[in-house]
Amino acid sequence: MRSICLGLIFLLLNGPLLIAAHYVEIRTRVANIRNAPRRGAGIVAKANRNDVFQLEDEKGNWYAIHLFSAATRYVHKSVARPVAFVAELPQDSSVRRDIFKAWMRAHQKAQDEANRTRPPERNLKRNISLRNLLNDRYKLKVFHDFRLPPAAYRRIILEGNRRGW
Repeated sequence: MRSICLGLIFLLLNGPLLIAAHYVEIRTRVANIRNAPRRGAGIVAKANRNDVFQLEDEKGNWYAIHLFSAATRYVHKSVARPVAFVAELPQDSSVRRDIFKAWMRAHQKAQDEANRTRPPERNLKRNISLRNLLNDRYKLKVFHDFRLPPAAYRRIILEGNRRGW
């Protein structure tokens, strides 16, 4: 019983130190989001100061982050820091609906542009790669336009799908 009590006290006092941050926040005015963990890798999009992204992993001097496509993206550790994050969404459901609709338009624009530039019937792998890049770029712009942290997207997308927007 005594060891359980001591263990609980230890966790209460040190718990915050044991919990890793699952998000990173951009600290500089603008930061490059890259498609690989190296400075010469292609730039997928530009992040703004205070953008928050879900952290997937760390690769040397790089944070692997989750954007909107299934592809892993990277930001250099010198421009970001781990943070705790709780998404705060607009209270007005019509604003959330507008964000969802803009998100869907960005999705369609990325798909149309990828199909036009790199037809899937010619090279499906290159088409998917371009579509993922454009999805990340255009959807990040939606969140910048609405001044929301990109990490909040899941809640809006779930609500939009649930409500049939």
